[in-house]
Amino acid sequence: MAKVTIEDISRDTGLSRGTVSRALNNKPDIAETTRERVLEACRKLNYVRNSLARSLATGKCYAVEMVVSDLTHESQARLVNGALSAADEAGYSLRLTEVSSEAGAAKLAHLGRMPIDGVFIGADLARVAAPPPALGGKSVVSCHPVPGVDCDRVAPDFVEAGRMSARRLLATGEKRLLFVSRSEQPEADLTAHGFHEVAKDGGARVETVVGEEISRLTRVLAEVRAAAASDDDLALRVLLICLYEQRVPGADIFIIGHGDAPCAAGAQLSSVALEREETGRRGVEALLERISHDRSGPSVETRVAPRLVARQSTEGGWFAGA
Repeated sequence: MAKVTIEDISRDTGLSRGTVSRALNNKPDIAETTRERVLEACRKLNYVRNSLARSLATGKCYAVEMVVSDLTHESQARLVNGALSAADEAGYSLRLTEVSSEAGAAKLAHLGRMPIDGVFIGADLARVAAPPPALGGKSVVSCHPVPGVDCDRVAPDFVEAGRMSARRLLATGEKRLLFVSRSEQPEADLTAHGFHEVAKDGGARVETVVGEEISRLTRVLAEVRAAAASDDDLALRVLLICLYEQRVPGADIFIIGHGDAPCAAGAQLSSVALEREETGRRGVEALLERISHDRSGPSVETRVAPRLVARQSTEGGWFAGA
């Protein structure tokens, strides 16, 4: 069977070869309807792009490296899913460096010499004590500040997530709120900042407890009817303490977490989704814009909007009908 070429796609769509090529290379001057028309023809004719020929013609590798901390972490896995989707749609391959392993951490020193066009850093390198990457002038986008590297940043809007959870708890009518956080975690600090901001504006008083202080957490929980936690694991800890004290979530106490982890749905725990998958997608899109020079100028920061996922721990009727 003869190999399908760009000329075949051109004949099938009635578009010029140049238009087909620009659509396949995700150029901004192509209408979305035209791009979809070309992609549909590719699917119909089983067109497979010749990556080597494309690389020789453009001088690009059509590959990007993504640095992650640990793929067993659900948030990092979601980030990778979004990044893979964006890379695939643009005809790029996505490679992974997992810095939780010794080999992965050592690989950072060689990123600048690898056959890639850019690097998307999804790991907080300072937090995992990874060495700074040697980037060799390649385009970079990161979810976290990278020491010594000025680059675009794409990250969830943790401050707005905190605001969102505070608004939901204030809607219950409670004016004394509890915020359970983790020590020495920048993301938790940002979430707490947004939570305190909205609570103060709403005339509520907030008490903050570090989640590892179980005895103090239990004592404060006995005195409040509305609690938020900086992540869903901590929110589940709050929920379990309340159940032990025979308090019903959504009735005797209102509880909300952050992250919308899989465990939250099973426990009917309200949560603020941090949209990690969308963050990964937009991070790679921003990187490809830098690689193609469609974006230039100083670095920019993009905050991905969170989303409230209301369940029975704030809505009432916890496990009703289960």
